[in-house]
Amino acid sequence: MFSQLLAFLLRPLRSARSLEHSGQVVFSLLAVDAAGLGLALFVLNQFIFLRPLDQEDYATLVCVTLCCYAATLQYGLRPGRSAAWLVGKLVVGQLLAASVLYAVFVGLGMHLSGRQVLKFFALHLLLHGVIRSVYLLGRRALPGAPLETVRLLLLAGAGFFFYGAFATSGSIGSGDAYWYCIMNADFVSQWRAGVFPVFVGQTEFAFNGAVSPLRFAPYLQHVTGLIDLLTGSWLPFWSLQNLTLLLSGLGGLFTCYFCIAAILPARRWTALALASLYAGCPAVLSLGYQGDLFMSMTTLPYVPLAAYGLWRTLHAEQTSVLWTVLPLAALWYCHPPIALWLTFIAIIVHLVAGFRRRRDRRLYIGWLGGAALFLLATGYVFVSVQALRLGSSKSEITVILESIRGAFPAMLQRVSEGANQLGDYQLGWGLWGALALVIGGTFWRPRRAELVLLLASIGLIALLLPVPRLNVALWRLVPATVRDITYHWPMQRFYVILAGLIVVCSAGFLAKISGHRPRTARVLSAFLFFCAAWTYLEATKFVLRGYAIAVPPAQAGLFVEPHNRILTRYAFNPFPAAPPYYSHSYVDPYLENRVLAADLHTELSSNVAAARPPDTATKMNVTAEHDGVAAAVLRPLFSLAPGVRYAVRLEPHYAVPPGSLLVSGEFVRREFFLPNSAVGMVPGGQPTTAFGFMPSSRSFFSAWTSRKAADTLELRYIFNAPVSSVPGDFATLYLQAYAIESLPIKITSWAPYCATTTASATGAWLETPRLFIPGYAATVNGRTAPITKSPGGLVLVGLESGENSVTLGYRGPWLLRASYYLALATWLVLGVLGLRQLLQRFRAAGAPIPNPV
Repeated sequence: MFSQLLAFLLRPLRSARSLEHSGQVVFSLLAVDAAGLGLALFVLNQFIFLRPLDQEDYATLVCVTLCCYAATLQYGLRPGRSAAWLVGKLVVGQLLAASVLYAVFVGLGMHLSGRQVLKFFALHLLLHGVIRSVYLLGRRALPGAPLETVRLLLLAGAGFFFYGAFATSGSIGSGDAYWYCIMNADFVSQWRAGVFPVFVGQTEFAFNGAVSPLRFAPYLQHVTGLIDLLTGSWLPFWSLQNLTLLLSGLGGLFTCYFCIAAILPARRWTALALASLYAGCPAVLSLGYQGDLFMSMTTLPYVPLAAYGLWRTLHAEQTSVLWTVLPLAALWYCHPPIALWLTFIAIIVHLVAGFRRRRDRRLYIGWLGGAALFLLATGYVFVSVQALRLGSSKSEITVILESIRGAFPAMLQRVSEGANQLGDYQLGWGLWGALALVIGGTFWRPRRAELVLLLASIGLIALLLPVPRLNVALWRLVPATVRDITYHWPMQRFYVILAGLIVVCSAGFLAKISGHRPRTARVLSAFLFFCAAWTYLEATKFVLRGYAIAVPPAQAGLFVEPHNRILTRYAFNPFPAAPPYYSHSYVDPYLENRVLAADLHTELSSNVAAARPPDTATKMNVTAEHDGVAAAVLRPLFSLAPGVRYAVRLEPHYAVPPGSLLVSGEFVRREFFLPNSAVGMVPGGQPTTAFGFMPSSRSFFSAWTSRKAADTLELRYIFNAPVSSVPGDFATLYLQAYAIESLPIKITSWAPYCATTTASATGAWLETPRLFIPGYAATVNGRTAPITKSPGGLVLVGLESGENSVTLGYRGPWLLRASYYLALATWLVLGVLGLRQLLQRFRAAGAPIPNPV
């Protein structure tokens, strides 16, 4: 009786095993599908659906979809099927899952249209195909593919632990994060409008012709644009930026794991621990959670590849040049300062490795080939910067040394509780432990590969330690140009490199002793697991900080809306000086256009003058209610009609002390530093025309809402220092609506810039809000027009007498365009060749590759 009952209970298990053995259902593959689906649901809900799902919701969604996959995709998983049959099964499975889940979504209260559900599965189809292909290719090459699947799932979980705060449609970070979002939005908007390639800012997001980071580190914006194309322009701009950073963090974790696994093929669990040490390094996490250093974050996938390439070079691998050149080339697009120092290390490594082969001609042929490939792949970065002719920011040794001293001794201690100190840019005790392991192993049994990389790491650490006299002497030996590129905070550049070098050195040392002393290798692996556990513990502080500083999507989205967009100082810093119209608050780009006489000083017509409220405009007496300390509430409130732009002129009745004017409504935000809202940006001696209380300041600011509902604005004045009293009769406010279609210079397009205006005199010039750099081209009434630079540093277009139709665009020098297309072609060819080589390696592993569905 008992045996019959046991047989009955085990019957489902036996049936499942028979399905596994017959190839009808692969349960390890089903686990991969479950993880991929859960990942897709989590990411898309965080970025798009924005609905809190509890565990039961997720369980229902995953289980229903897996049943559909089991019915349509798992059954009949046999090699030899035609491609059409496999694609048909994939599409049928996705449609079945979409139709079933549509009903489930409605049942759960998620009011999604059929189009939204189809979009969800179209996006998941790509992810599903990639995950399925990777698993089946790995099963062909790795006998223990199911166990490898577990490790990859753990890696994905670790990645979402470290960087999961970026899975949001809100913002992570402060002013720098907002600047990146605005620049990404401009780039994506130009691609959506069909502008390619993009060399300068042109839309309302970057109407000043911003060039940073686009012309200095173009990787971030190009990847964001690529993600926008792949997602069908479905994601908002904050989501696109955060998804790019999330994928960079995950990419760093996975590339580090695969590089370490290539060094330690028999110790892949140790590779998992070392990858966690790299991705969870406090300095690496500080890039995103403390410094808003998003360009630096994009280097995370490539630093381990470059370190691995250097390790291969020191082992005399024939393909080591490619493994060094290609990651370095990618790093130059991501972040030139990090790439510069890794390039120096790479040159030293190749010289050391080539010393023994100095009489071998093939060595020099390989170097020449690598240098040629590097120039083809990265030439655009250097041409792009050179074509700007803007000069570079200058660093000072005293400031560098001060920042190094400011991080000590915190750089050797635990991460601060708030994870917001300069000393939190550090290796962390986990990586210090790994470094100690490498140092001890090198003294025990020196090996060239680990020794050279170890010396490079020690050299970078010496530059970060404030050792008296030594640190000063070392930085004085660094060329001024290199110091300028590195700038004032070397810890933000060096620790990412150090993390990559240390984990690769640790893997190389373990690989060396694994064959001779397996027990010692197991003990050291256990030590590295302990270091990784400590790293996870310390990383919790950064993760909690990330969620704490996150701005909700609704609030973050306000500052991307047309009526609130701010061009921060970072969009102007690369230029010699900010233009007169610059303000730290909102500037209406439609107003920053005027027609000048031939002397370039006399103003013939101006949108600002046309919009300025006259004394006959709607007039209000503004009273102040002092709180007794340093703030005053101004009355009365005033309303904005939807879609109507207003000029708000504020004439104070007394000399108002310095402070900030806050203008806030339900959807409108303004903050003006007064008396000069351009404080610290416009050079001394040059008048500012931004809103303020200075003699040359503009007396009004623009306020409007692009929402469909009206908004009511409240004014508050915050004094920089406490004041004893504030006059009740504070100011007079004049309010007047203006229409951009009725302004004397009518802007019809921003990308490219198109305007119509009338010139009352010959030799007149149209002053645009674009900052001048070489490469602009213009036409007036269909004919090529002259271009020059205004006294305020803006682009001037020569006008004809009478009516003028102006088109201004940026083509750039021919060398800039040629280098861009050459680099693009180089990367495309390398991508195709790399994919072909990968497939050939898998085919060479044995039998034909199983079908990827």
